Amino acid sequence: MFLISFLSIVVLILVIILLSRVNVLTMRVRALQERVDRLEGRAPSSVAATPSAEQPRSLANAPSVQAPQVPPAVRERKPSRTREEWEALIGGKVLNRIGALALIIAVGLFLKYAFDQQLISETVRVLIGALVGILALFGAYRTRRRGFEIFAQGLVGAGIAILYLSVYSSFNFYQLVPQWIAFVLMGLVTGVTLIHGVHYNSLAVALLGWAGGFLTPIMLSTGQANEIGLFSYIAILDVGLLGILLVRTRWWVLEPLTFAATWLLYAAWYVEEYVSGDLLVTLFFVLLFWGLFFGLDVLRLSRESKPQEIGIALGVTNALVAFLALHALIDPDYHAWMGTVTLFFGSVYAMTFLAARVGRQIGKRQEMQFVLTSIALAVVAAGIQFSDFGTVVVWSLLSIGVAWGSRRWEREYAFYASAIILGLAFVKFFGEQSALRVPEFEELQFLFNMRSLALVSLFGASLMVALFMASGRGKMARTVRSFLYYGAALSVLMLLSLELNDVFRRQLVGLSGDDWRHAAYAHVHTFAVMMALYTVPILWVGVRKRIHPFIVSGAVVLLLAALLGVARGFLYDPVELYTPLLNVRVIGLLILAVTGAWHARTLGPLQKEFRWTGGAQLTARLLVVGVLFTLLTGEVLDYYGQHIHLAAGDPQTQDQLGNMRQLAISGIWVLYSAALMAFGLWKQIRAIRVAAFVLFGVSILKIFVYDLSFLETLYRIFSFIALGVVLLTVSYAYQKFRHIVFGVAPAGPGGESGQEPPRDPSAEKED
Repeated sequence: MFLISFLSIVVLILVIILLSRVNVLTMRVRALQERVDRLEGRAPSSVAATPSAEQPRSLANAPSVQAPQVPPAVRERKPSRTREEWEALIGGKVLNRIGALALIIAVGLFLKYAFDQQLISETVRVLIGALVGILALFGAYRTRRRGFEIFAQGLVGAGIAILYLSVYSSFNFYQLVPQWIAFVLMGLVTGVTLIHGVHYNSLAVALLGWAGGFLTPIMLSTGQANEIGLFSYIAILDVGLLGILLVRTRWWVLEPLTFAATWLLYAAWYVEEYVSGDLLVTLFFVLLFWGLFFGLDVLRLSRESKPQEIGIALGVTNALVAFLALHALIDPDYHAWMGTVTLFFGSVYAMTFLAARVGRQIGKRQEMQFVLTSIALAVVAAGIQFSDFGTVVVWSLLSIGVAWGSRRWEREYAFYASAIILGLAFVKFFGEQSALRVPEFEELQFLFNMRSLALVSLFGASLMVALFMASGRGKMARTVRSFLYYGAALSVLMLLSLELNDVFRRQLVGLSGDDWRHAAYAHVHTFAVMMALYTVPILWVGVRKRIHPFIVSGAVVLLLAALLGVARGFLYDPVELYTPLLNVRVIGLLILAVTGAWHARTLGPLQKEFRWTGGAQLTARLLVVGVLFTLLTGEVLDYYGQHIHLAAGDPQTQDQLGNMRQLAISGIWVLYSAALMAFGLWKQIRAIRVAAFVLFGVSILKIFVYDLSFLETLYRIFSFIALGVVLLTVSYAYQKFRHIVFGVAPAGPGGESGQEPPRDPSAEKED
């Protein structure tokens, strides 16, 4: 297993080295090709534009002959390597790198073998390694002066890695020197690495130094834990490698490699060796590792050069990995302190950004890195410190604060961060088991509970963040603002619905039989009334402030309330407890009808601004028609149904009451249709008149099909007389008020109107 891991690391190192060299060579070839293209483009134009003084006048006046242009495909074609170049590349560079790495491995394996077999003393082993490393550096210096730069680079990498091996083993395994001397020696080797990496200006040397440095604790591991020695070594190695990165900023690959190797070695040690007694020491080194890479981010803030994307990404990743490490150390035994630690951790990023911002301009990407990191850690701190609905409240307040800050300092990205925090608060609320149904609702105080406070917080935060985002004009800003307004409307609706539901649940406890059924029936109609009343303020604010999501929410909720009321409005449950006209159904459906009429009137003026409100107004009118139809039909059915139930022992009386009920239903439908027709003619509302026609059709169908077949003769007569009178009255009304139907001026006293009325199909003669 060790050999496989070791070989994998070796292959990875070789691939990184080769890729980096190929990348550099590709960039150089591209730069040279661009220079050649520019030279070829300027030469013909300069010759043809200004004739030489020595040219004859005839030639100067003659048309210029342009040089033949090289086709783009030919110019962009990159020259391929020759066989000699490939041979030089493989023999001079690739084999050099492999040979240097093989030398590092050989020395490491030799020391390991010598340690296991007790061949030579510990002091001699270390001195041999140090001597080989120094000789390699000296040989590199001599060969570079003779012009063998590539060969010298390989020797430098090998020498540095061997020196790391020697110093590390002299303290960690052989205890030949005390700790402070080992620190000094490691510092010296790190300094040598820094000097040679800069001096030779070779990324390959730095990569070989990185490989040797991080392979040292793996190759010489004895299986015994030495936390202080291991992590001190890694910290000093990180200082050297990051120091090289500061001098050679183009060697960006060192940063992710060093970061990954550092935290991977820490994770491996934590899984295998960590115990709770090592908390303070481990905590110190975790903060030290984080501080090294965080310090690199701070140095980027103080420089004028813009960091690459990989630096920004690693800065964020550094905060994430450090937080996970701190959480794994602190949370199991000191959970109460974890939220405070996380909040302090985030405040470091915020204060660092504010301090660096004074007196200089910071790049937007760097600003986003520090600001968003601090915000994210604050969100996590709240999630750790609080629980259940308390987390929802704190996240809602935090979203308001972030939105206010974004408005105050004009940072648009912070707006979206506040919206994301609020979205997490909604997800947290719905994720709670007691969000929709409280298990112990007997102890729940109406409105004065944490769930209500969470919903009020969500409503206030959604509204405030949306108002803070009012200045955003982009499509994304408008979309997010719409979702926030929908969230505010949903929060209020859920607050009223959930609290009302719990009130009725508490009332239903202990009830049974007809009492339980009656309470459940009242619950449905009360719920529908609550939804209808909720739409009044939400629609009023939406129309007044032109908040489109509020208008949509009001229209949709009214539709749902009306459907709920109609669904349970035809039959009273239980019918034994029914009281004509004085019952919860009449009150509920009347409130629904009045609310629907108010909706239709309020939505009318908005049709020019929002086209869809025309359909919403039509829907509201039809809802009023349907609700009143349900109310009238339900009252007739339940009035006779109750009497039929009371006459359970008299079949003849039940039949008579049944005929009267059908006659009353037919009559009430016909009269209601006529009333709708009159109202539609009076208010000139075509939709109401069309609804009246539909109800006339239903009434006619019922009378001709059901009443004619099942009712007794006397009831048939009354039914048809009522139908005929009403239909003739409606026909007369249409003839009298046809100017309303056709939209022309009414006829004068002499029977003539201001303009010729359109042709009336009903007045045509039959063939």
